[in-house]
Amino acid sequence: EKPEFREILSPRLQDLGKQFDTLEEVTKEKGELLFDAKRETIVQQSVDDIDSWMDDLEKQIVNPDTGSDLTSVNILMQKQQIIKTQMALKAKQVDELDKQTEVLARTIPTENFEPIVVKNKQVNDRFQRIKGPLEERQKQLEKKKEAFQFRRDVEDEKLWIDEKMPSILSEEVGNSLFNVHMLKKNNQTLKTEIDNHEPRIMTI
Repeated sequence: EKPEFREILSPRLQDLGKQFDTLEEVTKEKGELLFDAKRETIVQQSVDDIDSWMDDLEKQIVNPDTGSDLTSVNILMQKQQIIKTQMALKAKQVDELDKQTEVLARTIPTENFEPIVVKNKQVNDRFQRIKGPLEERQKQLEKKKEAFQFRRDVEDEKLWIDEKMPSILSEEVGNSLFNVHMLKKNNQTLKTEIDNHEPRIMTI
């Protein structure tokens, strides 16, 4: 809006941009230095955190409860999905721990490094072993859900049939032209509904 100030403002804006770039660079370098200084502690804490998380997870996996009805199975499957999401996140953490352990091999004394390697390997192996039981529990829940869903679908259809049966078995044929037309119309609607419902029965 005021081109006459361009010569004054442009150098100031460029200087501000350079200062900000320097600030970002120095902050990043300081962050890396701080992380390097604490890398050993951070890796150990991360290994312990994952180990503790797997303790809790194993308790859930060995839980024999796989639901007593469709609702409870669905709730357990939702929990299973949450665990699956957590597993994906923990897998990334485990991979990152391997990378950080490799860095530590070059930066800390061997006597400090060896226990970290052993603990990291134990956690890594345990993480791999836990995948099998987790998948097996998922399969058990899926089978149970199919069974309960089948039962519910069958019951729903039986209720639907029970609801329609009185109309089908009715011997009323109408005592006037108007009544006959109404009954024919109702019968046609029912026939259409039955035809539309048949694929669901066949699916079950």
